[in-house]
Amino acid sequence: MNKLSKLQLKAKRFAPKYLMNNMNGTKTVMELQPTMKHSVAKNRASEIVANPTYQKEIIRELEETGFDKKERARLLKRNAKQKRSYSASNQAIDIATKIEGDYAPQRRETLNINLTGKELDARIQEKLQELKQLQAQTG
Repeated sequence: MNKLSKLQLKAKRFAPKYLMNNMNGTKTVMELQPTMKHSVAKNRASEIVANPTYQKEIIRELEETGFDKKERARLLKRNAKQKRSYSASNQAIDIATKIEGDYAPQRRETLNINLTGKELDARIQEKLQELKQLQAQTG
């Protein structure tokens, strides 16, 4: 029998509570660590939900409860045809789809530059060229 790592054990504890809390990570972290400040719990929840070990366990828990890809597709089709708002259902589908990795990843880049005068103008032109190339690639 395989021994689970500490991280896997934490993920197994987190996943069912996360689903019981309607995929509210902050609320789940606060329940598991009641002394944690809300702002810290919010940041921690974001880290947890982005972690592949936690994602794998959340997906397993979702599938175990019957909320797999097939069920999400059925609900999405139902929601698209209805006249009332199913925002909570759509949000659950959206979150589950993101966790499963079916969304294209968002690419973010931060750049700090300490230049002056002509150096700055040259670097700006280089970065503009990079942006144009990226835009051409992504069409």
